[in-house]
Amino acid sequence: MAEHSDEQTEHLVRRLVEANDPMRGKQIAPPRRSAAELRRLAEQRRGDGRWRASTRPGVRLRSLVPVAAVALGVGALVLVNVLPTGVADRAEPIPVAMAVAPAALGLQFPGPADPAGPWLRELAERTARLPESAGPGRYTYQHSQTWSLDSTGADPAAANAVLARDEQLWWAADRSGREDITVLPGQPGDEEQTRWLDGPPSGTDPARTDYRPGELAVVVDEPATDPAVLTRQLSAHEPFSNGPQAVIRAVADLYRFHEMNPALRAAVLHVLTETSGLVLRGRVVDRAGRVGVAVSVDSAAGATRDLAVLDPDTGHLLSYEQVALISPPRSAVRAPAVISYVLYLAHRRTDQLG
Repeated sequence: MAEHSDEQTEHLVRRLVEANDPMRGKQIAPPRRSAAELRRLAEQRRGDGRWRASTRPGVRLRSLVPVAAVALGVGALVLVNVLPTGVADRAEPIPVAMAVAPAALGLQFPGPADPAGPWLRELAERTARLPESAGPGRYTYQHSQTWSLDSTGADPAAANAVLARDEQLWWAADRSGREDITVLPGQPGDEEQTRWLDGPPSGTDPARTDYRPGELAVVVDEPATDPAVLTRQLSAHEPFSNGPQAVIRAVADLYRFHEMNPALRAAVLHVLTETSGLVLRGRVVDRAGRVGVAVSVDSAAGATRDLAVLDPDTGHLLSYEQVALISPPRSAVRAPAVISYVLYLAHRRTDQLG
């Protein structure tokens, strides 16, 4: 890895922070809480294991860990967990000294790669012709597993800590529902890593949150199947003016909530088709053992890579991850290094809550 002068490093920092600022171009509302109140909220996190805030009364926001924006600071790699209107729920992190970072995915085309647009367009057209598969049911059910490196904690002992979780969500049209979160082993590279493809085993006690009607906020209330309209909806969540990485991150967030029927999957693929900078990385086996095709975009002055793995038969997003391509001075992270990933394991309609 080439050494950077102080001036070059400062320039990279500025470009990186500006490119990944989730509030870039947005008006910021006046704070509802004082600094002292926010400090008290932070202290309460250790007491109950969860931390919530919202910009409007009565609405509680799910965590979107680890779909994150990455910022280079002096001597540290900082992951900013991005939410559109609130603060993420957190599980207690595992220090990085106790954790094994996951190995990079084996890409068919790890070096120079062709634009992904033509392949994405073909996949979108084939996906649009698939029959509807959504069944009846009051609730949308989503099951995912997440892993992320978190350097945002104030405790130096937890610097570069790992957050690994199994997440299950049931939500209804009235924005009521239930969320179960179970902390996973923090060693995704270990052969003993548990993968609960059908949910936690019997006897496991997850942290459960119940949402009353109107309490649960989701990414895009009613996503459109018209690509132009969907583009505007996704950009309102993650401004596309921030760069092509914002598009792939918005899509990754959308998949955390919605039952993606063929028409909606096709619209998402059309949005990605029109995104400049996406390249085709070819065949890959994701961290749940599924065969897919990867597309990626490098961003933030070449510091990060956002990578999505798509099912070449159905157009589904199988997984999403971020990779650090530049190692900050004195950081525990040595590039290239995986810094977060999401596995999308199940999504369906159901009448059963929990």
